[in-house]
Order: sequence, then C-alpha cells, then structure tokens
Amino acid sequence: MNRAEARERLGSSLEWICNTLWLAQRREPELVQLQEDRGSTGFPHYILSRAGNIPAQDWVEALYVMPPSLVEHLRPRCLGLEPAQYLEAALDAGAAALRRLHPHAQGTALAELARSSQPDGELPRAWLEMPSDGDPHRDLLWAAMTLREARAYVHYQAARAAGLQPLELLVLSAIWQGDDSTPPQRLFRWGDDELVAARESLGENGWLEEDGLLTPAGEERRDAIEARTVAHTDRLLSHLPDAHLTELAAQLPDRA
Repeated sequence: MNRAEARERLGSSLEWICNTLWLAQRREPELVQLQEDRGSTGFPHYILSRAGNIPAQDWVEALYVMPPSLVEHLRPRCLGLEPAQYLEAALDAGAAALRRLHPHAQGTALAELARSSQPDGELPRAWLEMPSDGDPHRDLLWAAMTLREARAYVHYQAARAAGLQPLELLVLSAIWQGDDSTPPQRLFRWGDDELVAARESLGENGWLEEDGLLTPAGEERRDAIEARTVAHTDRLLSHLPDAHLTELAAQLPDRA
C-alpha cells in the first residue's frame, strides 16, 4: 500500500466509522434503539450527533449541508433532547456498535492523530476538545468524527472561496462524482425550487453546461476544491513515516 492508497483507505474508513453514528448507508441496532428510546428519529439525531457540542445558534453554519429553514424548524425539538447529553449517549451507542462489529479494533493510533490535528473551525475544535474516557471503541469513533469534521470544514471553506452556496456544492459534487441519481433535496430536504435555483446559478456562473454537465472550467474549479481538501489531509499525515501511515490505515475498519 503506497502513501496515496493509505490516504484513500484512511478516508474511506473514517467515513464508514462516522456512518455508524449517523445511521447513514446502514442502520446498526444500537443506534436504532437509541432513537426509539429518545424519540430522535431522523434529522434531530443527525443534527445532535454532529453538532450537539456547539451552541444551537451555530448549527446552521456548522452543519452546512442542511437547509437553514429545516434546522430552525427542528431546533426546539433538538433542544428538548438536551444536546450535550444526547451526543454522549449517541457516542456510547456508536461505540457499542463498533465493539460488536470489530471487537478487536483500537482507537489509540487514530486518537493520537486526531489530538495532533489542530483543526480550524468551531465544530472540529469542539470535537477535539471532548474528553476521552479511555474506551478504545469510543476513542475510535471520537477520533474519526474529529478528523472527518476537520476535513469537511476545509472542504466547505474551499467551496465558499470558489463562490459556491451549500446546495450548489451538493449538486456540483454529485455531478462531479458521476452520481446524480439521488437529488440533494431527498437527502437533506432542500426544496425543488431551491434545487432549480441552484442549477440555474451554476449555469450562470460557468460551472454547468445547458445539458447539466460540467463545463471544462467548472470541472477544473471543482478539481481545485478537491485538491485543497486532499492537501489538508496530506499536511495532517506529513509527519507520519510511510510504514506508520500504512499500518494505521490497514488497522482501521471500513466495513462490517
């Protein structure tokens, strides 16, 4: 496994670990039970399991991919779930799921990487500052979330610097990745009119052709966003020798 392959393996593992907490792509019973017990099914769980450790007035900015109107609508319900306590319960449930799926997984090395990351952004820093209780699977989940949120913040900032609004980034990324089959409004409840406006804006600003495909300039600009995101990861990993990075990546779970 070369350095680029190890970086890619690390990224896919972080996403898989974080999806354990969010119930994205799969639904682990420990998290389903938490939702049933707390009455937190759907977006309240997503909001609090990502941003329950920052002030409620900052959720819209930090979450980025969700319509502000939806976050505002759900804010009272989320606050009723006691965000800080809910996040702790979600981490415990996620750790229990990882313990069942990968009983021998260890979070020590990934936690060391997370603690050395010095991330920018309110949400990544809030994750970094959460205390550790020494449980290896909870540390694994905490470290994955800390590193994932740091990467997401860099990605969002790169999109902002390129003049993109959140929904425009979602639409553009789906096209860029060759997976435009699940419209963003289905994932995060953006309205159809908002989607139309986003596509029109992308066309007017030279990102998309009339047929909805990327223009050459649009592809180049989207590649630049990704390059800035990858550069963040490369800087984070730059102090690790090749052998250490390869060993770290190989030890992490990325599937059940």
